[in-house]
Amino acid sequence: MILSLQKQVANLTEHLKENAYKMEGIESMNIDLLIKNRNSNEELQRILKELLDVILNLQKQVANLNEQLKENANKMEGIESMNTDIFIKERNNNEEFQKHID
Repeated sequence: MILSLQKQVANLTEHLKENAYKMEGIESMNIDLLIKNRNSNEELQRILKELLDVILNLQKQVANLNEQLKENANKMEGIESMNTDIFIKERNNNEEFQKHID
């Protein structure tokens, strides 16, 4: 009976050693995964910051372009107004000229 118990203890001790070895491997893999996860998160954070910077830059460019469009629209209104004035003056001059001819 003692011999049987000693064999069981030896078997259990061997299983414990195997499980401890497996556990060390799992812990090592877990640490590796944690490091990779942290590195991935840091990379994603860096990329997110870059994307936000690009978006902010694009928003500024769009705002500048909108301002330029407004300025150009105002200039066009002024040009259209001048063209209308010139057209009216020319038409009036033509009417005056026609009166003198008739």
